[in-house]
Amino acid sequence: MKICPCESGKKYEDCCKKYIKGTLVPSTAELLMRSRYTAYVVGEIDYILKTHDPSTVSDISRDTVADWSESSKWEGLEIVKTKAGKVRDKKGIVEFKASYIVNDKRHIHHEKSLFVKIKGRWYYHGWAE
Repeated sequence: MKICPCESGKKYEDCCKKYIKGTLVPSTAELLMRSRYTAYVVGEIDYILKTHDPSTVSDISRDTVADWSESSKWEGLEIVKTKAGKVRDKKGIVEFKASYIVNDKRHIHHEKSLFVKIKGRWYYHGWAE
């Protein structure tokens, strides 16, 4: 079967699919980051919106997210560094690089993302300072 786009080396069914389909909740900020990247790759826009911090989700547009997901040929994810974001933490930062191609041009989206835990669930909050 297909290897998961998140670069875990596991099959998609044994990795991010369980988070995207709601059978499990990511227990760390990094797992949420990996599953969100995978959601962009497989076009699961609802998951991207659902895992965005409710206090900042209004800052993004569903159409913009869908357009980026669909117009990009996703090539890979590299987790550069994580700070906190473990099971018992309330916040975490995940620095990553996502490679993709749009209009035959390769891009690398490099971001330090802030994740917050609300009522036991991790959410993407936005760019970390």
